Amino acid sequence: MKESNLKGIPYKNLKGRTALIKFTPDIEVAKYKAAPIRTSSGIRGQIDEVCDKNKIFSSVAKREGIAKCTFEKGICMSDIVFMRMLRQVEVPRFYSPFSAALEPRDCIVPDNNKEKVIF
Repeated sequence: MKESNLKGIPYKNLKGRTALIKFTPDIEVAKYKAAPIRTSSGIRGQIDEVCDKNKIFSSVAKREGIAKCTFEKGICMSDIVFMRMLRQVEVPRFYSPFSAALEPRDCIVPDNNKEKVIF
């Protein structure tokens, strides 16, 4: 798992402390409902819901990556919104056969200063 920040910009300011935020890259925001978010000016908030066609936001028309968010106080259109999230990352496997550099067991000479290794 890797911690990363997802960036978003205000798409539209609604009444008071509520705004529509468009996150990039486009993700399915429904997975992150009630996730804490923070603006570049330090205002905290959380994701309330995903925009649907049936809601007031018919102009948005259920685009992926746009969510209705509530903040402690009003935000500016110039603010950048950050959401911290954990992503699953596939770790590349590294395999290097090292057997070609080893000598055969018959050629191993024990060192007298150390304990003898018995095979």
